[in-house]
Amino acid sequence: MNLSTLKSLQSRIREATGADQELDFAIRKTFKLGPLWCSRYITDPDDMAPRFTTDPDGLGACVGLMREVLPGWRRSTDGSISDRWSIMMQTPNKSEEYICEIEVHALETHATLLAICAALIVEEEAKEKADV
Repeated sequence: MNLSTLKSLQSRIREATGADQELDFAIRKTFKLGPLWCSRYITDPDDMAPRFTTDPDGLGACVGLMREVLPGWRRSTDGSISDRWSIMMQTPNKSEEYICEIEVHALETHATLLAICAALIVEEEAKEKADV
């Protein structure tokens, strides 16, 4: 996965204020989610991607994405505080106490997607440092 692509997607999600089918498709494309994976979360045959942002219950697709691209990671939230969702991602490596930066957004789906991107960015940056 390309670091600049992840950061670009993260910016698009951060700027989104609601449902966005083009963003849903960009998420599918960025994470190279095939038809079989997507079929678990697509309820309308006309959809080109799971409704990460367009379905009020899109959290299922967001958590499914987290499990796909960050196996073993945990998502936690303090709930909605002042109309903002705060989502934390915690690494599965018990020897590390690393918790990704907390991601905040007005929508829980978007905050979850931001946290997924943040965790993947941290992993990619660590790989780049290890390669140097």
